[in-house]
Amino acid sequence: MATIEFWPRIMLFDFDGVIVDSLEVKSEAFCDVFREEFPRAVDAIRAYTEANGGISRMVKFAYIYEQVLGMPERAKDKKHLEELGEKFSKAVVDRIISMPLNEGVLEFLEKLQENNIPMYVVSGTPHEELQLICRAKKLEHFFLGMFGSPAKKGKIIGDILREHRFEESARGDVYFIGDSINDFDGANEQKINFIGYNFVHKGNSLRYDMRNDVDLSCRVKFITHFRELVLGR
Repeated sequence: MATIEFWPRIMLFDFDGVIVDSLEVKSEAFCDVFREEFPRAVDAIRAYTEANGGISRMVKFAYIYEQVLGMPERAKDKKHLEELGEKFSKAVVDRIISMPLNEGVLEFLEKLQENNIPMYVVSGTPHEELQLICRAKKLEHFFLGMFGSPAKKGKIIGDILREHRFEESARGDVYFIGDSINDFDGANEQKINFIGYNFVHKGNSLRYDMRNDVDLSCRVKFITHFRELVLGR
């Protein structure tokens, strides 16, 4: 088993798919939200949501209405999108709270904490919902902050770096573990290291290669298990 030895000054984590394997639950919830009214569009909705992890659900709702269903007027109906968001949240929160952490996550968090390495969650989950889930799973004591949508990941990461007064030259010691192309884009935007967790296995490889050919500002590694990460100076 290959390992990555590193010593982060700041460690950032995506939540869904990285800390908890909740992507299938959320993908099915997107389908359920639209299934009754648009049963024939369910397969297209599932394909879109599974290929676009790490994005706010409100953005996904709007995209589905405009691009998949051809109903741009609903994509602009903020009240309706918020109602869908509430329905979606009720369908997934309890299920995610009851899920186990991905294998090796807890041990890695404990090692980082023992070495006083600052940790943050950077997620596309709505901010208040993310707080609720992390508290219920007794994870909040690991993190200095847990940040969710509507802020985009690149902005959240930038705010964290500014809080720690990390100039661009110091960003080589900052790492973001994510599982989606949008996580990669956030890391690339802020020029920090990206660790793709099961990244290739989730269909991101081609889209990553396209970006790699154009503009790659961050260093990238890939893992399939947290035991591949070894703290070492």
